Amino acid sequence: MDTWEKLDIGLVMTVLGMGIVFLVLIFLSSLLGFFERLFGTRRSPAAQEPKPAAPAAAEEKPPPLPRPPSKPAPEPAPAAAAPAALRPAVVAAVMAAVSAYLQAEALALEPPVKRLPDDLSFWGRAARLDQMMARRL
Repeated sequence: MDTWEKLDIGLVMTVLGMGIVFLVLIFLSSLLGFFERLFGTRRSPAAQEPKPAAPAAAEEKPPPLPRPPSKPAPEPAPAAAAPAALRPAVVAAVMAAVSAYLQAEALALEPPVKRLPDDLSFWGRAARLDQMMARRL
C-alpha cells in the first residue's frame, strides 16, 4: 500500500467519523427538543393567545434622547461601609434564626465522630500515635 492509498483511506475515515458525530449530535438535539415539548412548562390558553399589535405610528417614532444630569453625580460610598439595609439589628435577627434552625436540625443527626473505648495498652497507644505521626503532612 503506497502513500496515496493510505492518505485516501485516512481522508475517507475522517469524513465518515465526522459525519457520524454530526448525525448523532443532530439526533440528540432533536431528542432534547422533543422532550422539551413533551415535558416543558404548560401554558394556559390565555397565555397562548397572541397579544394585540401596537399602532404603527408608535413604532416609527424614535425614543427620546436622555438629558444630561444638571448636577454632578454623588460619589459612591467607600467599599468598607456597610449598606444602609444591613443594620446590626437585622443581622442579629437573621443570625438568631439561622442558629435556632441549625440547633433543631443538629439534634436529629448522629455525631459524626464516635470515640473508641480507651482499653489499649501502653504499646498499643504508642503504635497508634506512631501511625498518626507518620501520616501527618
